[in-house]
Amino acid sequence: MIYVILIVALLLSITVHEFSHAWVATALGDPTPRRLGRLSLNPRVHLDPLGTVLMLMAVLGGFGIGWGKPVPVNPYNLRTRPLAGMGIVAAAGPVSNIVLAILAGLLLRFVDVPTTIGTLLFAIVFVNIGLAVFNSLPIFPLDGYRIVLGILGSLQNARVLVSTWMQQERWGPFALLGIVLLNTYIPIMSIVLGPPTRFLQRAILGA
Repeated sequence: MIYVILIVALLLSITVHEFSHAWVATALGDPTPRRLGRLSLNPRVHLDPLGTVLMLMAVLGGFGIGWGKPVPVNPYNLRTRPLAGMGIVAAAGPVSNIVLAILAGLLLRFVDVPTTIGTLLFAIVFVNIGLAVFNSLPIFPLDGYRIVLGILGSLQNARVLVSTWMQQERWGPFALLGIVLLNTYIPIMSIVLGPPTRFLQRAILGA
């Protein structure tokens, strides 16, 4: 039963995450997500086949990595500087996960819910905090990379910084994969992600 609850929480969280990217991009003037059917809360349009399989393996195995289908966005359609706009679109994902975790946490703290619903709400809190913190890492292709790129792109005379940061697109995926694989032997993820994760858990659950 717990695995079913975790899978439901994960599918909900990924769907909200990707929908938020699509919604913010659309709000900023890019019709691409709507045209491609991504402005939807239907989980099927946001799930990447390989990423979904790996997510299910992560749930069943207690460790791993998975991903949703990236939302296509044309930065030149956004009503902002292209890089700054993409940074805003990227930030929408982790922010949406934090909001969802807060809503689930408020229900847990102030509403008397059945045990099964309570377990699902706990799973939603923990899954969404994990997604938000992990995706905020400034490593390509995670959202944190584009958030930093957006900040740099909004600065004056920052071409060198932007160019240097974008070099990460060549090696970022390999670095991320290496970190995940090495985590089995060296708790890199726990060291980096543990403090912000525990802070958010205490703040949201009041524990």
